Amino acid sequence: MSVILLTAATALFNQTGDFGPRHQQEKLNVNIFVLHQSAPLAAAFHSDVHVVKMTLETAQILATVHHIHGNGDAVTYKATHQNHPCVQWAAASFANYRWLLTLGQSLAKQYRMRYGKEHACTALFSGELSKVPPALTRAPSVPFALCMPDDCKDADPVEAYRKYYQQKYDQNDWMTWDRSTYGMPGWMHSKKVCEI
Repeated sequence: MSVILLTAATALFNQTGDFGPRHQQEKLNVNIFVLHQSAPLAAAFHSDVHVVKMTLETAQILATVHHIHGNGDAVTYKATHQNHPCVQWAAASFANYRWLLTLGQSLAKQYRMRYGKEHACTALFSGELSKVPPALTRAPSVPFALCMPDDCKDADPVEAYRKYYQQKYDQNDWMTWDRSTYGMPGWMHSKKVCEI
């Protein structure tokens, strides 16, 4: 069922560029930046501000997966953006959930390294969210949802998200890596690759 919902939501986004009137805000407010196939490396590539923002967003998505699979009483956060393709992707399989959990844990680690304190979601990733919802299928992972303009999309989700991230960087002076041990990823220095 989750795979069908993911497919339907992604198809609607791919055809129309949005999720319909009910989901206009969802389109703008949720994403998973798949900047590397390895979740810890993807987290390390996030800008400083995204390390803060996406740690919370990842916890909210994982909590929503619990709600979708009838385990909402076991988590702190309420459900949000249930029909968004990124949420549906996370809810589609055990492997997807575990990848996103690893990303969340890695973002929390980046937050600790960059800001010298614990993110409020750190305890959730090692506690309630570390337990995969019992009803979640053990099906293999499904491809990442690509929530971005069409001209950023690529058969390789990492390439697609890197194009999208580069474009966000080109348009926003608040994206910095000043607190990162690694600095700005080398692939961020490429030329403009898509339009937002």
